[in-house]
Amino acid sequence: MLIPEDIKNVQRPAKTDVRLFNSNYYVYPYVSVWSKEKKKAIKKNLPYVGKIIFDDNLNKDVYQERQTRLLNNQLEIKGYGDFMFVDSLNKDLHKELTNKYGDIDGTKIYVYSLLILLNNDVSNKLDFFYENSYISEVYKDVSIGGVRKPPFVDTFININIIK
Repeated sequence: MLIPEDIKNVQRPAKTDVRLFNSNYYVYPYVSVWSKEKKKAIKKNLPYVGKIIFDDNLNKDVYQERQTRLLNNQLEIKGYGDFMFVDSLNKDLHKELTNKYGDIDGTKIYVYSLLILLNNDVSNKLDFFYENSYISEVYKDVSIGGVRKPPFVDTFININIIK
């Protein structure tokens, strides 16, 4: 279904698209990603950041930011680029970890390592970083829920790999 022009023209963040879902207009940021197969840039949507609603007081449609995006330590869209860059450089490491520890544990160690590296943080926020980053879109099968800090981190700290 086509999005009405008045909805498209509502002021909202740059580099976003509007999509209709269950009678609501949601706003999604996007980034351009190079497709080796198509040999051109393609648009990749990220999780929605808000929606277009009708404001009775103003008597017009307005952009409303998603409430969960208002957290103090909110990760930016640039985190997508950081992740993709680091992930592309470390595919061989991921392969070695899965060969040594198996697919599940090797991938989990790799994802934990990326989270620590990209966020420069070994605190108890890894589940937050995972859920609010693009890593959770690429490595969907990694279970971070309930695990705040992976057990191997303390070992790394004790032997001075991580400070």
